[in-house]
Amino acid sequence: SNLTGKRLKITSGNRSASCNARVGGASGSSHMSGLAMDTRLDNYSGDEKVIVVLYLAAQGFNNFGGYGPNGAMHFDMRSD
Repeated sequence: SNLTGKRLKITSGNRSASCNARVGGASGSSHMSGLAMDTRLDNYSGDEKVIVVLYLAAQGFNNFGGYGPNGAMHFDMRSD
């Protein structure tokens, strides 16, 4: 990313229903409509993570959360 000088690794984006089921995604996952992505930010500092979150929020991603010990983060554009 030009914002941090580091690459933003997207680990999951648009998914078919069968792919979503295979990876254990939620039945109404935003991934299936192309409105979500998962990333790995394990090599980002806390300040760099804030930069990424603020940038993605400005692009319309209005929900996000981290999970697992490996720096994984989920971003989506849910309307609910």
